[in-house]
Amino acid sequence: MKYIFYITTFLSFLFSNNLNMDLIHNITFDEESSDLTGFYQDGREFAVVGLENSTIIIDITNPDSPIEITSIEGGSSIWRDIKYWNRHIYIGTEAIENNGIQIVSVDDLDNPVLINTIDDFGSSHNIWIYNGYLYVVGTLTGCDIWIYSLENPSMPLQVGCWDGEYIHDIDVYNEKIYASAINSSTIYILDIENMDEIEVLASWNYPGKAHDCSVHQSENILVTADEMLSGHMKIWDISNYNNIELIGEFFTDMEHSIHNVYIENNLVFCSYYADGVRVVDITNPTEPIEVAYYDTSEFEGLYVGNWGVYPFLPSGNIIASDIQNGLFILDLNGLFFIHDQIEDQTSDADNYTAILRLINFNNNLSNYSINYRSYLGYETPWQEIPLLSANENLYFVQIPKQQLASIIQYYFEVLDDENNLYIYPDLNINDPLYFLVDNLPILIEDDLESFSSNYSWNSSIDDDATSGIWEWGIPNGTQLGDIIIQPYTDATPSGINCYVTGNHYSQNPYYDNVDNGTTSLISPIFNVEGYESVILSFGLWYTEIDDNSNNDFFNVDISNDLGDSWTSVSSIPNSTNGWVNNRYIINESFEISDGFIVKFSVSDFADSSLVEAAIDDISISPFGNPYYIGDNNFDDSLDILDVVTILSYIYDDLTFNLFEFQASDLNYDNTINILDIVVLVDLILFQ
Repeated sequence: MKYIFYITTFLSFLFSNNLNMDLIHNITFDEESSDLTGFYQDGREFAVVGLENSTIIIDITNPDSPIEITSIEGGSSIWRDIKYWNRHIYIGTEAIENNGIQIVSVDDLDNPVLINTIDDFGSSHNIWIYNGYLYVVGTLTGCDIWIYSLENPSMPLQVGCWDGEYIHDIDVYNEKIYASAINSSTIYILDIENMDEIEVLASWNYPGKAHDCSVHQSENILVTADEMLSGHMKIWDISNYNNIELIGEFFTDMEHSIHNVYIENNLVFCSYYADGVRVVDITNPTEPIEVAYYDTSEFEGLYVGNWGVYPFLPSGNIIASDIQNGLFILDLNGLFFIHDQIEDQTSDADNYTAILRLINFNNNLSNYSINYRSYLGYETPWQEIPLLSANENLYFVQIPKQQLASIIQYYFEVLDDENNLYIYPDLNINDPLYFLVDNLPILIEDDLESFSSNYSWNSSIDDDATSGIWEWGIPNGTQLGDIIIQPYTDATPSGINCYVTGNHYSQNPYYDNVDNGTTSLISPIFNVEGYESVILSFGLWYTEIDDNSNNDFFNVDISNDLGDSWTSVSSIPNSTNGWVNNRYIINESFEISDGFIVKFSVSDFADSSLVEAAIDDISISPFGNPYYIGDNNFDDSLDILDVVTILSYIYDDLTFNLFEFQASDLNYDNTINILDIVVLVDLILFQ
């Protein structure tokens, strides 16, 4: 189960149509756009965009003031695919007219000329150029893949042909074709070292619609794109052709579809139809991370919006075509932090390693540091340590050993050459990351395995959802395609029961999901009186699939007056994609009492949405008294006074709170007796 940590009792969410990518210029056309390409020649940059009846060539050397050079007329079609090679542009189309592949000379950049047409076939779906060879796919006659030499770029010569099945799109690299056969959802890897005898090195099919693919320069990773409802990016380990494995996936809105993918270094640039241009880091291909995006369209639907993207211009500018909105020139900029949160530490750890990776778009950076502190429920001083460089864009630091039962908060700072300060996480030092040193004492724990009267849960009288009401029991899982909507199992490793929203068995995921309002799950009374600061922890499963996620939320609220009033802890708008463990610090800003209760609410106010949730493994742990083992009087020293304290406890002259008990249980057997004194005496003698 993954872990998600939160510090504050309030989270705000910023909804935006871009991240680390800004619009430089947009050009609209009188007709719809399809694919595009870009090229650099004679010190100038160009975008070439396919339209319904023509192909338009635009000088974007000055991206703020692009200049249309000319248009090349062609047959009418919503499909047009374009590539550039050696001062020539090649244009394929699915036009009914016998267009073939148009060849346009751009030797004179200001006067492009249509000089030839490959007419060995009629229409085509896609073309590709690599190392002086043109590849044509999606024709209705002849080869499934046509291969031409461009040694004479104006007079291509056919040198190869492969017949296997209809190929929709390809990538070519290092004498191999990576081909997507959409009808059977099959990927082929073809050896073209000898173009007279093309050999199938590997092939595999999978549930989906294999529309497009792109290979990493290592040739160990292949990224595919499925064009369909819920079509998304899949990442395959192809290092062993005898054991090709799906190792990662990237989703946006499950009601939408991805279109094309291109890999540049470790970044995948996706044209994602209604979700625009998405940039995904696959340095760790098992955990793809979106690092930038720009939504080119407000249209909703399956095949609307961003058709193509080209990320290979020397300027670093990104160009994209939108079906309805034309050409976009985009600037990829900013800074993206990637950091795996420090895991909770054991008592024998000598220090705690933090690793930070930076994806840097156009910033000259310096002065990398981490700030940390032991958090006791109130403000304590921050300590700063410089980060050390491991290699390009990778940094690390070791936080020194801290007292047991500590909560260690931390955040990162980076400066650029213009003295701009970047802070992670979330540009907000009031919402830092944190980890625990050893275990906090657990005050309250409920794995929800038994429906005990001591831990009876209730619903709110204000609930108005018409279905998907909270229920306790063994969850009946549901799926939408290959996406699990409601869990099939609870979160407890050896358990079976949890609370779920609507638990009637059905293969239809929309049956008994949360609809038309709110359903609430209210905890029993938790007596946490006497502790100023606690951590509330619980397992959470939340699925939200909707065109407008602003209408659906998972809310966490707490009350110290038995529900007469509520304080918001968090509002979670997005799917967790599985069980996660959420932890929230509740400190002195909230007056904890013996009437402490928690409310989990799920809301659905969008008719078309699919919303489900589950809760499991509730626990509450107090904090604020970090200690060293044996230092049960918290005076920062091990001495005879600590022995006297244990003796007083053993002879019932003294009671311990949870922290004092934990500091005194030196052999970790959950009892305090003479054996703990033996261990303590050894520590005192040999410290």
